[in-house]
Amino acid sequence: MNSFGGAVSAVPVILYLLVLGAAAASDVVRFRIPNVLPTALVGLFIAVGFIVPVPVDWGSHLAAVALALLLGSLLFAAGKWGGGDAKLLGAVALWSGLPNLVDLLVSIALSGGGLALVLLVSRHWARSWIAARPGAGALPRVLKAGEGVPYGLAIAVGGALVAPDLAIFAL
Repeated sequence: MNSFGGAVSAVPVILYLLVLGAAAASDVVRFRIPNVLPTALVGLFIAVGFIVPVPVDWGSHLAAVALALLLGSLLFAAGKWGGGDAKLLGAVALWSGLPNLVDLLVSIALSGGGLALVLLVSRHWARSWIAARPGAGALPRVLKAGEGVPYGLAIAVGGALVAPDLAIFAL
């Protein structure tokens, strides 16, 4: 047991995961991550960083943000990601710090690959299903051929996968 107590120390983890879930859901449904969600992650990190009873290596966390924003900006400039994905990656990297950044990026990449495969199969299945049922209605955007991959989902899953290893949650 820690000095905060089990229930109180779980609050930052739950809030972190809820914001990640909201970002993922928004990206899947609308292909857009509202700025308020990465901002909420940053604000929550700062608040938690000042109240946890363990020292926070602010330099490590800020360096992780800088590297993640550089990577996200490059992917955005190349037309591979949206701006919301880049901002969400930076916000999630803030939580990871440098010690967990590689694990975070690998988790995101593996989640993104899995998501791409699931979408490939789902989009094929959805087209076949609609073709066999005239008048069945329109497909959701995420299942339409030619749409991108809502990578915010992969970022959220990667961020959730590394959460147990994050120092700020080791209260």
